[in-house]
Amino acid sequence: MVNENSGLNVIIIEFILLAVVSYFLISYYKADNVTLDVIFTVYLSWVLGFVGILLLPYDISLSLTNQADGRLAHVWDFVYWYLLTHYYSYLFT
Repeated sequence: MVNENSGLNVIIIEFILLAVVSYFLISYYKADNVTLDVIFTVYLSWVLGFVGILLLPYDISLSLTNQADGRLAHVWDFVYWYLLTHYYSYLFT
């Protein structure tokens, strides 16, 4: 029998791997004269942009098995509203 938290543990491991890979990709591809605030903004955008890809299969599996998870809804809300305001702010700058 699979533990209920095993899906969440996999998501946490994938998120850590995503954060590390995003850091190394930004470190590799950035220009030498890029400031730290730009690096941080791009890093946060990449991590939160890709976290939706990690959360979607977990969310679908919870929906198919009728197991509501309130914590996951809060994570989705944060990711959605942060990315919406973040990208929207860059449209008019």
